[in-house]
Amino acid sequence: MNTNHTTPEKTIKGRPRGRPPQAMANQVREEILTCALAVFREKGFGGSSIEGIAKRAGVSKNTIYLQFRTKEVVFEEAAKFGLANVHEQVDIEVNREASFEQAVLTIIRHIQELAADSDIRSLTRLLIAEAQRFPEIASAMHGEFRKMMKPVAKYLREAATANALSIDDTTQAAHDLTILALGGFDFLLSEPENQEILSKERAITLRDMLVKGWQR
Repeated sequence: MNTNHTTPEKTIKGRPRGRPPQAMANQVREEILTCALAVFREKGFGGSSIEGIAKRAGVSKNTIYLQFRTKEVVFEEAAKFGLANVHEQVDIEVNREASFEQAVLTIIRHIQELAADSDIRSLTRLLIAEAQRFPEIASAMHGEFRKMMKPVAKYLREAATANALSIDDTTQAAHDLTILALGGFDFLLSEPENQEILSKERAITLRDMLVKGWQR
């Protein structure tokens, strides 16, 4: 925020005028980014405006411009904010006490749950749609995807030795598992299955296909 600015600004509705302390300033920034991300998800970058974001957040346009300068910067910061929130949600743990077949099934089911999360789906759609305009954000999304699959790749590396599996590149194998579990383009183009049994049956089919393919 520009510390040389002396004109009192009304920030979030119901809060006192004047420059807020750091904790409140951080809260205002977070609320702006939350609202900005919601607007971008609904309307895309081209259909969104600083005015619309300010209205959603309950702040003046000047408050947003003071912190972010341009709509492009608002988008970049909102996208990073969204990716950070997704990173906190995604924690794939592998049960090493379970059989290999059961562990793989659990991983697939967990990824299916992530794919069904409306926030994750809408954020992914948004960042892919704007990848050409914001290549650095697209790269950051790809990086988060790779981080998410590191525990799976590590487990596959251990399991390949213990079970004499034919997996030459465990990082690629983890990537392939994830794409299949997400459902490929269905993840972006359609809504998740409403019937739980269908998802479970699909997970079992994918598990059996992968395990058979990895066996020597």
